[in-house]
Amino acid sequence: PYGSLSDYKNSDYWRDFSNIIEEEAPAGTSLIVTLTQMGTLEDYIIKKAVDVNNVTELIISGPLNLQDLSQIGTMVRLQKLNMLDSSFENGRFYYDFNQNSGLPFLKELILPKELKALDGSFNYLRRLEKVVLPKSIEELFTVFQGCEALHDINLTECENLKRIGVGCFSGCTSLPSTLILPKSIRTIDDCAF
Repeated sequence: PYGSLSDYKNSDYWRDFSNIIEEEAPAGTSLIVTLTQMGTLEDYIIKKAVDVNNVTELIISGPLNLQDLSQIGTMVRLQKLNMLDSSFENGRFYYDFNQNSGLPFLKELILPKELKALDGSFNYLRRLEKVVLPKSIEELFTVFQGCEALHDINLTECENLKRIGVGCFSGCTSLPSTLILPKSIRTIDDCAF
């Protein structure tokens, strides 16, 4: 099935089978949404009759809350998530997309430009390759742990980043061997990398 090839190749049992091929992904839908109130993404999807199982790219702007993030988590084929012009209460983002095996195909993530803190959100998204962090980010806690494919993240532009928390990038085996950190860093917790 689509999206399972790397699982087979990483399996001890299936690794030696050279004839395993992956189905092509069916065409997906790009969705551009502007919300004016928190908690209204589900209403938008119902009103527009959007098939969340077919959304592969989401560009969302406006205020978001946990209810909206939960709705994004139902978009099981989502590959690109752009939240650049979104906002969260107090500039803090905490939502565990893995609680319901959400976002298994996410490859690219653009976070909100006013975001200040990020915690426990995108752990173990094994296909996540690229993350764009905002300049405003001050704290990264356990955020990208186990994101094996993550190789494109530029921390040097995070001029306000003060802390990288425990396990933040632990298990990110595709990160470059040398990362340049911003001068603003004050604390790097145990097992951050």
